[in-house]
Amino acid sequence: MSAQAARKHDPEASRAAILDAAEGLFLERGFAATSMSEIAERSGVTKSLIHHHFGSKESLWSEIKRRRFTSYHASQLALYERGLSADTIRASMATYFRFLLDNPQVVRMIGWMRLEGDLECADLVCDLRARGLQLIGTAQAAGLIRNDMPPEHVLLMFLGLVNAYFDEAAFVTDGNAAGLEPEAYVANAQKAFEAAMRPAP
Repeated sequence: MSAQAARKHDPEASRAAILDAAEGLFLERGFAATSMSEIAERSGVTKSLIHHHFGSKESLWSEIKRRRFTSYHASQLALYERGLSADTIRASMATYFRFLLDNPQVVRMIGWMRLEGDLECADLVCDLRARGLQLIGTAQAAGLIRNDMPPEHVLLMFLGLVNAYFDEAAFVTDGNAAGLEPEAYVANAQKAFEAAMRPAP
């Protein structure tokens, strides 16, 4: 029995093959430049089977995002449940940093989304954003962090400090980003964020 025929009898194997093939193509070429025919060819299934499992290319892309962010979402939720504190902020930044460091395909995915103007917020990411903004607002009201800026600005600075390593490390090291110790960077990013968010005396 061929691999294609075997997949017809194993829906989970079919779904996994489609997701793997589509993710690889989306990361190589971008969402817009990838066709369903190419996904079918790479995954070894028919286009009709892709439509059966996912409905559309957009739904397939959404499922890829969800799959990539599931474990990260669970890790951050566990931190959020502790409430906002200096320790939680440090742990949250380290978790986000480590997630991107260990998953370069996610960094590439985010890059393609920016290039293509893809503003869709994957459900898990939307959930974290909403919860994060709520926690920041609560912490500001309690005087734990400065309250003279909107929560959205605080979150943007938090994300920016982490993303800067992946966006600009090669530039600031003249192409030798491997020499920029990641653990040292995230520790300094944590210090910078804590200093910037400290309430005024």
